[in-house]
Amino acid sequence: MASLESLPIELKDQIVSYLSLTDITRLVKTCKSLCMSAQPALFRSITIEFHDTLRDIYHEIVPAAAGVNNLLRTLIERSDLAKQVKSIKISAGVGLRTIDVTLEERKLYKNAIRSLSFPDPGIWETAILKNHPVAVTILLLFCCPRLETLSMTGALNRRGLWLFNSLTHMEYSPARSLMFHRLSTLRLLK
Repeated sequence: MASLESLPIELKDQIVSYLSLTDITRLVKTCKSLCMSAQPALFRSITIEFHDTLRDIYHEIVPAAAGVNNLLRTLIERSDLAKQVKSIKISAGVGLRTIDVTLEERKLYKNAIRSLSFPDPGIWETAILKNHPVAVTILLLFCCPRLETLSMTGALNRRGLWLFNSLTHMEYSPARSLMFHRLSTLRLLK
């Protein structure tokens, strides 16, 4: 009798495409073989909620800042998963807080800023050092080279001028032309 684990990767991928996010989350936790097939599906559509807590991709409640940092670290360290991200929805509560970044994360983010060819990397590194949530968010967006849809709501839009200016600042950089060439939908909602 054949097991799910012994199926070819293509068939596993096809099976995963019919599963709900909850089912994929459970499947990822079963074994390494199935995790390899199912994990990319967890990253296709990401929702980030800057509130006191959020549910991470495994539906476990974590502090919001820790969840964003875990996600960003994963996307930087696993470019194969970053390439799976097609849609990001970001919402923020009224009190958009700074994001606590550890020394290790700062080093990782600094290297990412430099490898992504951000213009004026010192400005970005300073914003990250000051735990600026929009700077961390922009770094997260630039780690997703196949992003097609971006939606932002809430307090992040009230800081939208900073975001708009930041993206405009990136307009002629190699990073922006490479990273957002597939972006077809941008929604900024209140």
